[in-house]
Amino acid sequence: MHHELLKTGPRFASYMDGKVPTQSKIWVAYIAHGQYMLDVPPVGIVVPVETAEHPSIGYFLEVDSLGQPAGTMLGMRWTPQDGNQVHRITHRLTGEETSNTRLRLEDTWILESEGKSVLIEHEMVLPDGTIQIADPITIKIPTRLVFGGMTVGNDQQQDDLFLPDEYPNGVAIHYEPIEHIQEWHTVRHIWSVAGYTEEGSIPLYNELFVLPGKPGASYDFLIPPEAYKGFEDLPFIRIVIFSVSEVRLAPEPNTYHYYGYGGITMEMIERGG
Repeated sequence: MHHELLKTGPRFASYMDGKVPTQSKIWVAYIAHGQYMLDVPPVGIVVPVETAEHPSIGYFLEVDSLGQPAGTMLGMRWTPQDGNQVHRITHRLTGEETSNTRLRLEDTWILESEGKSVLIEHEMVLPDGTIQIADPITIKIPTRLVFGGMTVGNDQQQDDLFLPDEYPNGVAIHYEPIEHIQEWHTVRHIWSVAGYTEEGSIPLYNELFVLPGKPGASYDFLIPPEAYKGFEDLPFIRIVIFSVSEVRLAPEPNTYHYYGYGGITMEMIERGG
């Protein structure tokens, strides 16, 4: 049986046709990557509260300050929709900057604003007293997700033996409802298979399954037989299956922001021929 390496399943676009996402002035340093968050109609700019708990992820407001003279003062104000826990910060330019200034949206601000919209205002005060007020930006900080359980096939558990002959028509993956999920979230399942030799591992199969968020509903995926059958003649010491669930916390086409909430690893044995 032929197996495609690194096969990728369909993707779900959560933004509405005819409305184009635009780059915002909110920059995210996401682990080893960096990018501007997109303003995705009709959702807006989303800053997930879960990511504020990750030490390698940070959000910043980028101010168009390049070329401004030394002594220019930048100011930013953070105002949640209920008017509570307002924060203000200032920053003085040296005049030697080689890029625009990025003012950090502190993790503590994001965490205390869970479930709210936040108005971010900023201005520049030049040395001669001239004040330049920028257009405000509104971001949304959704309530954190609360995950239910995941069932793989006939209740496969971590480190179980996976017997392909028990699943002639596919493996059913079931997620219980996810509290606080919204339609623009994408619920994902990754099924991957790797073969191991003395020298290391080789990917044999990888597929991503995606469904839109469904408030109050459960999620079901069907892993096709070709994702785990037909490996019996391959010269590997062992074959391992990884079955992983996750949600993308920022609306597409924003990238990254994957939040895993469960997964199991199974040793696979191919019975029969």
